[in-house]
Amino acid sequence: MLAAVPLPTGPAGVRWRRATGADTAAVTAFAAAVAAADEPANVPPQRAVAALLEQGDGRDALLAERDDALVAFGAVQRPGSASPVRLSGGVLPGERGRGIGRALLAAQVTHGRAVAPEGQPLTMRAPERAPATARLAARAGFVPERVFLHLVRDAAPPPSPTELPDGLVARAPEPAGDDALRVLKNAVFADHWRPNVETPETWAAKQLGPQLRRDLSRVAVRPDGSPAAFVVTWVEDDAPDRAYIALVGTARELRGRGAARALLADVLQGCAAAALRCVVIDVDGDSPTHADRLYASLGFERASAATVWALQQ
Repeated sequence: MLAAVPLPTGPAGVRWRRATGADTAAVTAFAAAVAAADEPANVPPQRAVAALLEQGDGRDALLAERDDALVAFGAVQRPGSASPVRLSGGVLPGERGRGIGRALLAAQVTHGRAVAPEGQPLTMRAPERAPATARLAARAGFVPERVFLHLVRDAAPPPSPTELPDGLVARAPEPAGDDALRVLKNAVFADHWRPNVETPETWAAKQLGPQLRRDLSRVAVRPDGSPAAFVVTWVEDDAPDRAYIALVGTARELRGRGAARALLADVLQGCAAAALRCVVIDVDGDSPTHADRLYASLGFERASAATVWALQQ
């Protein structure tokens, strides 16, 4: 039988139970309340919450209640064969400092170790506005590894148009090219920190769902039709006025020639024409391609940051 996250005991007055898909609405509201304190510009969409709760048939998530009100939630995100286990969740701001977070993290670490591939670490995020989360991670033996920036700009036209390199043509991605785009994405991110190698199954589940906006995404294709650069854009049902740039990448031989900038400018133009409110993107603060500089040049500004902490197995 597959392992299940253990239920903690205590502190007094708190009741722990496993979380299931029936808790999606409550956990989504809880996540929004936690984000309001820790990362106001980075509220998890309901789709992502539902995916956490559906994973593992109820074995991988738990919640804590006090007087039938949700005060804490945690999930262990099962990885691919070469990816770390991700621990996510949190404690309601008014309930912090009472030992709930320590009990939650201990249960997650126990379960994470049971499901992690050999040699892969456990990871967790600590927003810069939640220093207590960083202290909790350090006490549990995690070490800081990487800072990720959450950037935001108005959905307005770009500061200036940019031309694609000669021989490339921009267009919206079509279903017939989805697998070629997956292959390019894996190649582009191979030199990034902890890259996820997308299989056809994970690519379909993560990138090609209802959140994908093909009309607001762009791919630059070569004369033979093969992709050379891409921008993948999502719009979530519960944030219909916000575009999220999920992926940006350029084939290595074309880096530094303006392909990503031209595609992003085209996407920003499209988001403005669609009357969206804002465009957001997450970026590795130590990206090997210095992507943060590109986004800054296009008007993106830092809204928040979070550190990824890791516990080696």
